[in-house]
Parts: sequence; structure tokens; C-alpha cells
Amino acid sequence: MRTPLAGLLLHVERARATQDPVEARAALEQIAQLSTRAARTSNQLLSLMRAQADGETHEADGPVDLAALAVEAVSRRVPDGLRAGVDLGYQGPADGAVVDGHAAALRDMLDNLIDNAMLYAGRGHSVTVSVGKVESGWMELAVEDDGPGVPPDKLEAVFDRFYSLRPKHEPFGMHSGLGLSISKQIIEAHGGRIWAENRLDPAGQVVGARFVVRLPVSPP
Repeated sequence: MRTPLAGLLLHVERARATQDPVEARAALEQIAQLSTRAARTSNQLLSLMRAQADGETHEADGPVDLAALAVEAVSRRVPDGLRAGVDLGYQGPADGAVVDGHAAALRDMLDNLIDNAMLYAGRGHSVTVSVGKVESGWMELAVEDDGPGVPPDKLEAVFDRFYSLRPKHEPFGMHSGLGLSISKQIIEAHGGRIWAENRLDPAGQVVGARFVVRLPVSPP
């Protein structure tokens, strides 16, 4: 929690010190963003502590339509994308992609992946969520962007708890390093896999990042 709180204090002092209403408004906007981030970080920490103290594992407890969940998540997060200057969209069926899951946990996982993609892509870029069946017995969800990608030697480290690659355009204090770790914990509890990869153009140049989740299809 130190990071968002330090950012909050910094921008509070900035707002106090200025007589310029434009600068004061900019400081207040940063305070609002950091407050949202602090609240989310607090919820993520509570989620981790409950898992450790109560044995909560977010295991699958019934059928969940992954496509419908993704459509709902993208629709709900479009205003966040507009504020961040990110074009957020969805590709795939509207429903019918049923997996064994814990709906609330999978929703948290998807929010974490969307947050991460919008943060690292940055203003003027796009984020696309897609869902589809890739092979017998498995459903795939992917969140991809057209940002700078992930350093090849960090594709596994990004899932470590508290690990953070701070984007160049990111305001101080906006990234907790918890979201991807929690997402991995949720997916592994569902018997699935999650990994990161870079998107490449025909010339082999990085044109973005892709985070891929595979979950077992729910039996009929």
C-alpha cells in the first residue's frame, strides 16, 4: 500500500501548493485515480489474506459461461477505457462457452487482465478480449493489446507476487504488482493454465502483448 499512498500524498501537496486552477484540477484527477487504485490494492491484499487464513481457493463450483462473462466485463469496463484513451473491445461468441468455474473469481481474474492490458498499452492503443474453444476439452480466453509488449525474459516473472514492470507513461503509484499473481492463483485453482506472450508482426517485431487463459470445458 505504500506506493499509492505515497502518490496520494505527493499530489495532495501539489494541490495545496498551487494557485493555478488547471494544475489543481490535474492534481485532483491524480488523487482520484490513486484512490481508486489504493482501494483495489486493498481488496487484492484482503483476497490474498483470506486465501491464506481460511483456505479459500476459488475452486470451480458450477458451470460458468465464459463468453457471457467476458461480454459483461468488457461492456462494464468500456467507460474506464474511454477515460484511459484505450479502445476496449470483444471478439467471439456472446454465450455458449461454458466452463466449470467460480463466477466471482473468474470475474476478478478478467478485471485484473483488462486492468493490466489497459495500463501497459496506454492512451491511443487498443485492448481486445476474445473467447473461443481451441481444442477438445479446453476453452481459451485471451486479452491482447497493441502496446510495447513484455520483455522476453520477464514473461514468467510478471506473475510473481508484487512484481511490477512500471510502464513509462504510468503515473507514480498506479500499479500494485498483485493482479497477475491473483489471476494465476485463480486459474490454477480451476485446473487451468495462464501465460503471457508477445504478439509479433510478419517481420518478427513485437506489436503488443497477449495474456492467455485455458480452462477445462464443462461436461454436458
